[in-house]
Amino acid sequence: MALGPEAAATDFVRLPDYPAGVMLEPTNACNLECRTCVRRVWDEPLGVMTMPTFHRVVEGLRAVEPRPEIFFGGFGEPLGHPQILAMVAAAHESGARTELISNGVLLDEAMARGLIEAGLDLLWVSLDGATPESYLDVRLGDELPRIVENLRQLRRLRHTMRSPTPTLGIAFVAMKRNIGDLPEVFHLGRRLGARRFH
Repeated sequence: MALGPEAAATDFVRLPDYPAGVMLEPTNACNLECRTCVRRVWDEPLGVMTMPTFHRVVEGLRAVEPRPEIFFGGFGEPLGHPQILAMVAAAHESGARTELISNGVLLDEAMARGLIEAGLDLLWVSLDGATPESYLDVRLGDELPRIVENLRQLRRLRHTMRSPTPTLGIAFVAMKRNIGDLPEVFHLGRRLGARRFH
């Protein structure tokens, strides 16, 4: 299909009249201080999305067909919102596919079990290093061993609870300081059961 200035009007594809996805930021607060985060240079007040606001968004999306995907993420850590499990469950019950991105630190057994029960479809976890040292260099929190164990526990719980979801995705921010870790992050993710990489 020609997309240059000489293209005929009939060559263009009509965009759908509905959103394919909606990104919701439950909170802009975070439990880590990563080198790459815009939060290090802004002066926005920290806060959480209220449940009435969240429910208004979900109710609005119920009128959209096909239902847009709901992605929980942003500059904050979604698992830090006190009602995140209720949010995921409500989004799932609306008929939307649900995804969430986390740094994985707060993904303890209760949270992992709750996400499974809430119907989360895909959990993205940010891993910007394959060793405790390289992870610490970017994330400024010595948490890699805990995150790896949290992901192993999630995999065990999915098996025990006979749930195919949430599937696991690994998000990697490539920089000069960590690009050498990319192959090992990929291998680590595969060992943890990740099916997607970004």
